[in-house]
Amino acid sequence: MATHQFSVHVPNPTDKAASVILSLRPAKMATVKSLRLATHESPLKVTNAFLATEPCSERGKPELKVKLKPHSSMNVYVVIQTAGTAKPGSVFYDLIDQRGTKQVGGVLLICQEPSIPEAAGQLINTRNPCPIKLQSPIYFINAGDDPTKPLPLNKITLNADVQIVAPVINPTSKPVKEVMAYLEHLGISGVEFEPGSWNIGTMQPKDVFYATWTVKITTHSALLQASIVVTSQQKDPVRLNSTIAFGGKRNG
Repeated sequence: MATHQFSVHVPNPTDKAASVILSLRPAKMATVKSLRLATHESPLKVTNAFLATEPCSERGKPELKVKLKPHSSMNVYVVIQTAGTAKPGSVFYDLIDQRGTKQVGGVLLICQEPSIPEAAGQLINTRNPCPIKLQSPIYFINAGDDPTKPLPLNKITLNADVQIVAPVINPTSKPVKEVMAYLEHLGISGVEFEPGSWNIGTMQPKDVFYATWTVKITTHSALLQASIVVTSQQKDPVRLNSTIAFGGKRNG
């Protein structure tokens, strides 16, 4: 048996308390294929899948209700257990964030046995590209901090979890539907990250969404070259590349 655990940041950036219903559902294969990811074709057999509020929980349910105070956030933990297999396989789940009658976001979670090494990013040439762009280069924040406020590079502690932020914007004059953002790779940077894809939904003109991923920086200094894949309804996926040089102090 293999256990796949993910940490997902759930924010409430509003000035009112938010009642959040998080649910774990098998992902639609059409969505997965639209991202053109490197995955194993055979499915993995799932023996258990649940959500929890503590990282070491051994049991839970596929639906979780939480309440967030104004301008607060929390981490939710997803555990997906799969049966042992002699054949490479993959399985995909959506973590859906629903507030009231609206789905306000979600994350695509990818489990693979064995893991496929990150491929070097290549530009996707297409005649029908997704129009979503990076509003600014990527940057870091401490886990749970305001995603609009970058963490100074000299404040980053090595071997501690932080979050990478990719502010994506709809620069067009029309709404863009079914937007997704996936952190494909971070190059040869000594940075570990948890795979996951943001199901952003509809982005109105000039809307900005702060996509975040938890990462662990394990080297003194490096050139981090991120490749983020974005896609949307009836549009082809596009890679958005961004580079950052960073350094920090060792933890302890």
